[in-house]
Amino acid sequence: MQDDMPPPIEPSSSDAAHSQRELERRIFHLKTLYEVSQVIGSLRDPQQIMKNLLLMVIGTFGALKGVAFLVDVQQGRVAVATQRSMGKTVLTELSQAVEAGYLNDIKDVTDIQQAGKKIFALFTASQIQVWIPFSVNENFKGCLGLGAKMLGEPYTPDDQELLSTLANQLTIALDNALAYMEIQQLNVGLEATVQERTAELRTTLEKLTEVNQQLELHNRFIRETFGRYLSNAVVASLLESPTGLELGGVRRHVTILMSDLRGFTSLVGRLAPEQVVTIINRYLGAMVDVILKYEGTINEFIGDAIFVIFGAPLWWPDHAQRAVACAVAMQLAMAAVNTQNRQDGLPEVEMGIGVNTGEVVVGNIGSHRRTKYGVLGTHVNLTSRIESYTIGGQILISESTLQAVGPILRIAQQMEIEVKGIDRPITIYDVRGIGGEHNLFLPEGEDSFIPLPEGIPVKYTVLEEKYLGGAAFTGILMKLSFKGGEIHSDTLVSSWSNIRLQLTNLDGAPIPGHLYGKVIRQFSEGPRGFAVHFTSMAPEVLAFFQRLSVVPGVS
Repeated sequence: MQDDMPPPIEPSSSDAAHSQRELERRIFHLKTLYEVSQVIGSLRDPQQIMKNLLLMVIGTFGALKGVAFLVDVQQGRVAVATQRSMGKTVLTELSQAVEAGYLNDIKDVTDIQQAGKKIFALFTASQIQVWIPFSVNENFKGCLGLGAKMLGEPYTPDDQELLSTLANQLTIALDNALAYMEIQQLNVGLEATVQERTAELRTTLEKLTEVNQQLELHNRFIRETFGRYLSNAVVASLLESPTGLELGGVRRHVTILMSDLRGFTSLVGRLAPEQVVTIINRYLGAMVDVILKYEGTINEFIGDAIFVIFGAPLWWPDHAQRAVACAVAMQLAMAAVNTQNRQDGLPEVEMGIGVNTGEVVVGNIGSHRRTKYGVLGTHVNLTSRIESYTIGGQILISESTLQAVGPILRIAQQMEIEVKGIDRPITIYDVRGIGGEHNLFLPEGEDSFIPLPEGIPVKYTVLEEKYLGGAAFTGILMKLSFKGGEIHSDTLVSSWSNIRLQLTNLDGAPIPGHLYGKVIRQFSEGPRGFAVHFTSMAPEVLAFFQRLSVVPGVS
């Protein structure tokens, strides 16, 4: 009977070879894109950008010669040109041909590709085998050409695809450089009348905005092409192992950390864009340094919020300890951030952090055209909810994280909260430090409330999911501290609710602007009311408080 059974089906060796070649091709493309972005991404000289790119492309493809040029279509001249092994006079001849009108009829990148072939057919007997046109903008168009390969191999469609992608990357770098040069030229002429200087300054600021937008486009390109993974460890895994490109996920027990600046959204509306960028870059730069020190994987930046995973893709048995130690170190690092803010005349900021431990699904999510290393599961949402309960300078962790870390934690208090999607209340813990080998502790301090000489009438509204609720209530602000106040009111507000307050001055007139805060506790005895921790206040409110005995901060 066994002799009659059909032989087992063996995997096709040609299929396996094809898959291997495809993986190797994709890795080669990614490495090339990364290396090119590292070389030209920070350059501001178009000539250097073109020269460096051409040398890298020639080396990558083993071409015997090459040329790249950028034409100012409006002025009918060659703006930038570079060549390799094409002869000493070829660039001069190119300029003469352009000035003679060879490119007068350019309307799109196809025209310049055909014109480039025509010009170089006139001035060199050695043919360019592949032409890649590109367009920086409506005024600047160019072309990249490569001669035959040293080994005599033809250029494949894969080569054409990679060259086109590199040309796209070149256009971004050139656009940034041209805008930068234009700004530099504008700065030279800022010696006119006051009106002229004002107009030129406005133009310069507009150009700076354009540069920032182009830089963001460039950064987005890198993130989308090479930045599916936002940690060095994951990027290294992608480059070094072909399996790093495979779609799919696994269940993994991890610890998730989410942080957010308290009250930063309202602060953005009161600051100049340059100040906002300075604060956020300074804050994120400091936090990233700390996160990488504790081997966290930065999964995502969402504005001023940071989403970090500990225990994936690199496994650490002590991932919960690492996450909590990282959270404490991040809070301690905020002191240096705010010291720099004060030196630059910028407002101080404070951060809240939520930490949770549990089983999630992690892996490459998406398609072969766009993939992201992602995390899925209820514990992601739970971490976000825990973080939303924090006030500035606070770290809140779940019970699962508390059990995973053990007795080396210093806990200030525990509280029960109701979380959307969970039937029963959960317990969370206010962490003030972690012992053991980490030995990190937050400074202790008591926020003392000082009675006001006269109560300040207030109207307040409870915020629901960051939207204003329907009802407005009244109360009296009776005490004030550096970071909050005590309000007497007949209306009870649940602890950890977010509220918006409108104050009245001593003459009974409403004070312009609003004060935002989070209710941290209700009074258990005495007058009805609650204590509130301020998260954001308008400048008019701060000026009003400055006339009182205590000047509060916000977090």
